[in-house]
Amino acid sequence: MTYKSKAEREAASRMTRTEIIKHVREVEQCDEREARRQIGNAVADLDLHVRWEDQREIPFGSTGGIGAQISVPPRDAASWLTCEIDLIDPDRVLEPPPYDPDLVDKHTAKRLEKTRRFRKPLFQHDEALKLWPPMPESGQSPSENVVNSPRGSRGRPSERDSVYQTLAQMRRDGERLNKLQKTLAQEVASRNGHKLGDRGWDDRTIIQHVSDWLRENPDPPKR
Repeated sequence: MTYKSKAEREAASRMTRTEIIKHVREVEQCDEREARRQIGNAVADLDLHVRWEDQREIPFGSTGGIGAQISVPPRDAASWLTCEIDLIDPDRVLEPPPYDPDLVDKHTAKRLEKTRRFRKPLFQHDEALKLWPPMPESGQSPSENVVNSPRGSRGRPSERDSVYQTLAQMRRDGERLNKLQKTLAQEVASRNGHKLGDRGWDDRTIIQHVSDWLRENPDPPKR
């Protein structure tokens, strides 16, 4: 048996944000928003444990304080559905505010807001597999069943399909699309677990897909 270091065993026991979203999407055959909703509910129900990659344990007997409030990822379902994602690294999210708005004044809140940073949550691998069991290898992979794919096609959706589906979902969710196309392209890549420049996610190509979709699907006229 090949020996694995403690660090390797620890890494294998965790899933990153993009890994668990991809897993849930494949098992449930759903879009990213639905996957994030299910993950958030599992965290809130304490069926799925999560910690920050750089999380420090709070010493036993510590009285806590503001630092203790941000030592662990959020436990409410809504945070995982609405959290801000790092456009540079989609595995990182902006940690929640380190204060209670009802307990601090505006000056203190503004100062504490500046301490917030993007951090990488790690989810318990075995719990994720228990909550969302993978399909048997002999069966068809859920990722082969792609919404809006041409009839009879098989395999994963193309990057163009992924861009189009993601932008359509963003519009259905009421998100603003009147942004710089490069910014939109970064958000679309992040929602699909990629960064611009990754293999298959060339900057110019993805931005062109975004431009084509916006041209083909203009904003509906305001009433």
